[in-house]
Amino acid sequence: MTQVLEVLRLRARRDLRPVLREGRRHLDACAVMAAVDAAVTGLRRLSPRAVALLADNGIDWVVSDLAMIACGRALVPLPTFFTRAQMRHAMECAGIDSLIASPALLARTGLRAQATDLRIGELVVYRVDSAPCELPPGTSKITFTSGTTGQPKGVCL
Repeated sequence: MTQVLEVLRLRARRDLRPVLREGRRHLDACAVMAAVDAAVTGLRRLSPRAVALLADNGIDWVVSDLAMIACGRALVPLPTFFTRAQMRHAMECAGIDSLIASPALLARTGLRAQATDLRIGELVVYRVDSAPCELPPGTSKITFTSGTTGQPKGVCL
């Protein structure tokens, strides 16, 4: 996955065409890398173990994902359709101690989180209470099943 970051860095040196578009907002590779680098600086300062991401698909989601890859920390994308119980289950299973979220989506879940001063675009980075969890070495992302037949199960990637 770090190859993605290298490709963006190379492209940022010579190409001003947009690489990410969301409505009227678009970013070229240089702007994406600047946003990722700023997020990495803030995330390293917070030093999270594992981070969940609760946001709609878009530029800020991609920037958050790339920043977590650059930090070498596990990211757990939380499906926005998960119930509060499913989200809590996924966060506990992965030992999540930080959450990158849209404030509007977080408010709908009722999850308790403490906002930090770090923002990634329109998303806010929150701290959450959790017990540490041992993840397999090299885990960069944990995706959870829909949980339609029981509790969601995580797959370490």
